[in-house]
Amino acid sequence: MTTTTLMTSHLATDRLVWTYLLGGQPAGVITGYLADGGLVVEQVIRWRGRLTEMLRVGLEEAWERELAHLILMIPDHDPRSKKLTTLARRMGFIKYTHPWWVRYRPC
Repeated sequence: MTTTTLMTSHLATDRLVWTYLLGGQPAGVITGYLADGGLVVEQVIRWRGRLTEMLRVGLEEAWERELAHLILMIPDHDPRSKKLTTLARRMGFIKYTHPWWVRYRPC
């Protein structure tokens, strides 16, 4: 049997945590912090469904809250970076500065 061990723990303040349900069951979480009128996304965690759906509902939430933009980081060392970059582009994100991507709220 493999043992899972907590590697690190920390307390973060001034963070948004959006938890989503799908059919009454946890679907995923988006965490981040407010900066310059928008949201810097720190984590997109999905339990059910697809990452595309989590980003879509996150964008909808951000626009409903009248945030100016969402910023994502896609690190090069992530083995999925090419797929994540393709997904970000498909969802309207543009390269902001390496390795950051931004999507501005539609006018």
